Amino acid sequence: MKTIYFLTLLLFVFGTSAAEVFTIKPFAISIQAPNVMKKIEVAIENPEGVLRRYTPVGGKIKNKEVSRNQVSFDMTKKVLILNTTFSVKITIDIKANDKICPNDQTGYVYAADLAGSDGIVYDNIDSLKFQICIKPVSSTEVTANVSGVLVKGRGYTEPVGSIAKNTIEDQVDPFVEAIKEEVLSTK
Repeated sequence: MKTIYFLTLLLFVFGTSAAEVFTIKPFAISIQAPNVMKKIEVAIENPEGVLRRYTPVGGKIKNKEVSRNQVSFDMTKKVLILNTTFSVKITIDIKANDKICPNDQTGYVYAADLAGSDGIVYDNIDSLKFQICIKPVSSTEVTANVSGVLVKGRGYTEPVGSIAKNTIEDQVDPFVEAIKEEVLSTK
C-alpha cells in the first residue's frame, strides 16, 4: 500500500517535469490535542504561524524573516573547506488532496519551492515535496504518515549538490516539529 502512495507522489512530481528526485525516508508522527483535526486545519490555513515556529538547522542562521507562506534566512556552514554563507528562501504551498491517502485519511501535499535561494541551493535542489496522510485515532489524537522527495535542480553537481541536498533534507524534522507546535498552541 505504501508503494502505491509513493508512486502517486512520484507521479505528482513527474507530472510537472522530468525531474530527478531523492527520496526522503518515510516516517510517522502522532499528535494529541483536543479537537486535533480542527487545529490541523487552522495551522494549514495559516502557514505563517508554522513558519514562525520553524527553526532552521545545519549551520549558523541569521536574518530569518517570515511573510505569509515564505521564510528566508542566511545560513553559514562549511562547504568543502570554506565557511560559506548563502541565502535560503522557501515558499510553501499546501493543498488538500485526499486522493493520495486511503479513504479513512485526510491528505495534504506540501511543496516547498526554493526559487529565490542562492545558486548553491537552488541550482542543486529545486524543491521539496511531501505528502501527509492523517488518520484520526480519536477526537484528540491523529497519526500521520509522511513521505516525500527532493527535486534536483538543473545545475546539480557533486560534491556541492550533496551538501545542498543534506542541508534541505535536514529541514524536514524541524518543519514537522513546527507544525506540531502550531497545532498544539492553537486554541
